[in-house]
Amino acid sequence: MKASMSNLYRFVSIALLCGGFFSAPAPAAAEPLLTLEQALNMVRAQNLQVKNADIQIDVLGDQTAAMKTNQYPELSASVRGLQNLVDNEYTFKE
Repeated sequence: MKASMSNLYRFVSIALLCGGFFSAPAPAAAEPLLTLEQALNMVRAQNLQVKNADIQIDVLGDQTAAMKTNQYPELSASVRGLQNLVDNEYTFKE
C-alpha cells in the first residue's frame, strides 16, 4: 500500500504540473510593432534637441532656396539726380 501511495502522489504531482502548463493563461496580445516612421514621429514629438534640429534644417532649406533665387538674372532700376530743375535764387537783406 505504501508503494501505491507514493505512485499516487507522483502521478498527482505530475498531473498538476502538466495541467499548470497547459492551463496557464495565454500571454497578452503583444502590441503591434511601430513602423520606423511612427517611431521617428514619437521621438520628434518628445525630444527637444530633435525639434531644434528640425527647425535648423527648415531654416537652412529656406536659406538655400533664397540663395538659388539670387542666381537668376535681376532687373533693377534706380533714379538718381532727383533735384529741382529750376534754379532757386534767394536774396537776403542786410
